[in-house]
Amino acid sequence: MMGCSKDHAAELDIYNKTFREKIQRISLMKEEGNAAMKEYNKMPSDELLNKASYYYAQALLIFVYLIPDDDKEEKETNELKVSCHLNQSLCYMKLKRYGDCLE
Repeated sequence: MMGCSKDHAAELDIYNKTFREKIQRISLMKEEGNAAMKEYNKMPSDELLNKASYYYAQALLIFVYLIPDDDKEEKETNELKVSCHLNQSLCYMKLKRYGDCLE
């Protein structure tokens, strides 16, 4: 029998959430990344940068399942997505991962 044997429960959970619930989850992940960056500003370490980058990456993954219904939701989505990309890019730059930063 062919097919994927991976458990997709986490993806289905995200997929089945409302637009607002997805935005809230993305915002939470972004806030976690921002908190790690605040810690980094007090006591710089690659560990904190990697932690922040992880949370921004988690936020960006949810955008795959986020489909805006109107112009207002599209604008909100785009602003949040750009912010997450910029924050993650900053982490990469500080980690000297310049290729990832440009990507």
